[in-house]
Amino acid sequence: MSERMLRYFSQGTRNFNEWPDPSARRTSWEFYVILKGRAAPVIAGEQVAEPERPSLWLLRPGLTYHWESSSNTVQRISLHFSVIPELLYRRMQGLNYLRHDLSDEDCAMVTQLADMLAPYYVNPTELFELYAQKVVVQLSILFLEDYEHRQLASVQRRVSERCRRAEEWYQLHMKSRPTIDRVAIENGMSPSQLRRDFLAVYGLVPHVVFRRLRLYEAARLLANTDWTIDRIYPESGFASKVDLHRSFKDEYNLTPHQWRKNISFPTEAEGTALAFSVATTGPVSPKRKSSTPTRKKQ
Repeated sequence: MSERMLRYFSQGTRNFNEWPDPSARRTSWEFYVILKGRAAPVIAGEQVAEPERPSLWLLRPGLTYHWESSSNTVQRISLHFSVIPELLYRRMQGLNYLRHDLSDEDCAMVTQLADMLAPYYVNPTELFELYAQKVVVQLSILFLEDYEHRQLASVQRRVSERCRRAEEWYQLHMKSRPTIDRVAIENGMSPSQLRRDFLAVYGLVPHVVFRRLRLYEAARLLANTDWTIDRIYPESGFASKVDLHRSFKDEYNLTPHQWRKNISFPTEAEGTALAFSVATTGPVSPKRKSSTPTRKKQ
């Protein structure tokens, strides 16, 4: 994960009459926690119903929206992340947002996370990234625990382990641009088996997962070095500057230069959309308890 994983953080009371939230196209994953008061996003001009109880929201990148409140004053926490766990990323496919009602215990836990993170956000140390990871994982679990997760059988665990090893090998050898055939052979399987394993674990073919890994490495270098694109594209396994540019535009609707500009000057309405890959827990039931999604318009 990039050291710039947390793009924006704010907590406290906001008066929406004195300080209205401007409508803007957000390009980060926004976790928005409402602890006291009532508020909801207005997405592309459409008002979402305000929940009556404390709630946690997650809105996808690329949406144009702002927050409004019927109670005017809201105690809230806003966090913009450049990455979210792959399992949550998959739950968001086709959705504009998720919402989860918070219990008193949840509110206390989220408040504690924000209080823990705040001093590291203001004065970052080497621990800042670890704390940011802890926060995004804990918030993601609040959404994901509403699903019925199927226990992996021993054979499924072996498949997940093979995928994990293949990903790790690819990351180590990314610069040499190994083919799918070579990744498979180096990990003791055929290309067709590698494809079946990735489809079973991630629901994605290997080249899509490996492309995400290349994009993630390029984004990490853009965020944390002053290297030129000429130096970054071969280091992250892309064939050319054009290949890197096209991949960024296709995946995130941003050029590498736009990504670097945003990452250098984060504001509440800025960010970027990446998702990192982790081994998943297998097929998941669509049943849920309290999250309220809306489908993206086609």
